[in-house]
Amino acid sequence: MKKHQLNWKTWAVGSIILLLIIVTGNDYYRISQYKSFPIKPKHGLQTFESKVYYDLVKGEQPIEWSQLDNTLAFIENQYDCSDFRFVNLTRILYEFEDQIPSDYKSKIEKVIFNFRYWWDEPGENSMCYWSENHQILFASAEYLMGQKYPDVIFPNSKLSGKQHMEKAQVRILDWLNMRWQYGFTEFYSSVYYKEDVAALINLIDFSTNEEVRIKSQIVMDLLFYDVASQNCKGMFISASGRAYESNRKGGLDATLGGVTQYYWGNGQEIDPSLMYGLMVTKKYHLPAVLREIGLDSSSVVIKQSNGLEVQDLESEGFHTKNDHGMMMQWGMEAFVNPVIIRNSLAHIRQSNMFSNQFISDFKWLDFTVLRTLRLEPFLMKVMDSQFQGTAIQKGNTYTYKTKDYSLYTVQGYHPGEYADQHHISGMNIKNNFAIFHAHPAVSKTKETVSPSYWVGYGHLPHSVQSENVNLSIYNIPTNKGLMEMLIFQRANLIPQW
Repeated sequence: MKKHQLNWKTWAVGSIILLLIIVTGNDYYRISQYKSFPIKPKHGLQTFESKVYYDLVKGEQPIEWSQLDNTLAFIENQYDCSDFRFVNLTRILYEFEDQIPSDYKSKIEKVIFNFRYWWDEPGENSMCYWSENHQILFASAEYLMGQKYPDVIFPNSKLSGKQHMEKAQVRILDWLNMRWQYGFTEFYSSVYYKEDVAALINLIDFSTNEEVRIKSQIVMDLLFYDVASQNCKGMFISASGRAYESNRKGGLDATLGGVTQYYWGNGQEIDPSLMYGLMVTKKYHLPAVLREIGLDSSSVVIKQSNGLEVQDLESEGFHTKNDHGMMMQWGMEAFVNPVIIRNSLAHIRQSNMFSNQFISDFKWLDFTVLRTLRLEPFLMKVMDSQFQGTAIQKGNTYTYKTKDYSLYTVQGYHPGEYADQHHISGMNIKNNFAIFHAHPAVSKTKETVSPSYWVGYGHLPHSVQSENVNLSIYNIPTNKGLMEMLIFQRANLIPQW
């Protein structure tokens, strides 16, 4: 009897092992067949929608409408940052529709009607929908195109323009409320505040919904408070959730695309760009108090808090797999943190995003065994993935500003962790240059976007400040961890989102 029991147990164990091998083998084959869509055009595709809009505003004649061909090709192929191209294309349609030749207008409409405006719509691409600035850019584009063409059925989504407008309005109000409640996740970002401005000025100028328009004006004021309070003689460089090389080094060109000079400097109009709507708008005016704050030369301490900690997402109602939750989680770039990883994978599966190059590596977690046994959080903890440090968590910022310099710090921000694009501490000398320190994630000889020698951190310092004194301590491990080695080896593949 015992022999039969042993044989049965052996057979059962063997059958389970065989089943696991078969299922895992099938998963591996399926995963290896995933294809990715291109992020950018193979040979580059320069677009001129901002120039065309500028020429229309200035009354230049004749307008070379063929200059929009590359813009339409870029959007039609759904390359990453197509939402950027919508900004001034939208302004052209709203302000100068009567000047567009009818055949060319039909060409424009064909492209915008077939666009994939959000991750829940049919189709696949490698556009980044999720970072804070992209969220409002996509929502703004969808809302305003839907508002303009309410009765048109958009072929890709099978939704009417009115339905697109209503769907996007939910996300817009959600995004605006998040900024009101928690500030900007990409706080003080002299890169990505430009994109926020571009989306908001279009909503302010063209939305027929009073709630959308007024709340957009309020959040624009909050954004420009950040710029006014943190700029040093027109140089907008400060601690930041997302900063690149030029956003840390500073200099005379660090003016948020000329906006600081326009509002607090010589008043010179900014060049044609995503933000050119600021030069044209009749509905948004910088509040007088923000002008005074930007010009204030007294010695002041500025304390502010932006964003959320990953551990607070659940208590704040953002630990969900719907748009409300994922906009906050992925807006924080929190992809692989143990409390987020299962939400990320569920969202990727639901939205057909394994083909998105930015996040295609998630496919290697798409194994049935991991999913069934709910092992992904445990795996992330065991691996202690450096990529957890891409999450932009709550930044408690402290700035000491005088007429000659400013010193700034994100107080006690996750010491020892890896950081992809964070900027923790530094000093501005008027608007001449900036000083900062960092533990580089990769060597100076490696050409990368982020992390790089100049961008991000291999390990964050414990950094604190009181008035004109900053104390920063680095504790650098002797040996690199497994994931840290992979970051070093593959840094040139980390995209700029």
